[in-house]
Amino acid sequence: MTARNELHGLATLSQAQCETADYVAELAQSLAILTRKSGLRSLADVLNVVAHEAEAMARTGFAILDEARKVPQRSQAG
Repeated sequence: MTARNELHGLATLSQAQCETADYVAELAQSLAILTRKSGLRSLADVLNVVAHEAEAMARTGFAILDEARKVPQRSQAG
């Protein structure tokens, strides 16, 4: 397997991880709303923290992927 194929595989895996973190954030936010309405305030607070952390992971991961995609373009241009 070439280095280029390995990098493509890592990028694909990273993309999936970012999308999963984004999904977890949305799910945790939805569950937080439902649990708060049910009167389970402490659980809702925990879910809000999970949602916030998952959002941060997704944003960071997507930013890293965006930068990684720019690197081959720069090397081809130069």
